[in-house]
Amino acid sequence: MGRSVACCARLASRSRHAPAASGSVLPATGMMRSMLYISVAALLETLARVEVELAGLDKKKARQITAASKPCWHLMSAVGPLTSLAFVASVEDPRRYKTSRSIGSYMGLT
Repeated sequence: MGRSVACCARLASRSRHAPAASGSVLPATGMMRSMLYISVAALLETLARVEVELAGLDKKKARQITAASKPCWHLMSAVGPLTSLAFVASVEDPRRYKTSRSIGSYMGLT
């Protein structure tokens, strides 16, 4: 809520003139500013809710993928689902490394 109020305040302070349909510039009325403030505040609140919902869906999908992958599932005892998924995707086939230290070098950890 705080972000939308601050953004609307900045927008309202800058919008002294609104373009008319004919291309000329007319002074913005108090009613136009109020409508603009309300509209932008509603859009920003909706955006915040969508961002929260997407974050939850991302976490849920990552958990589903890692639960289905045996290597990811084993790594999850030490790290979270996103880290295990990123590690397994980076390594791909562990048989191409002679030792576990080789994987660390490949990742730039040593």
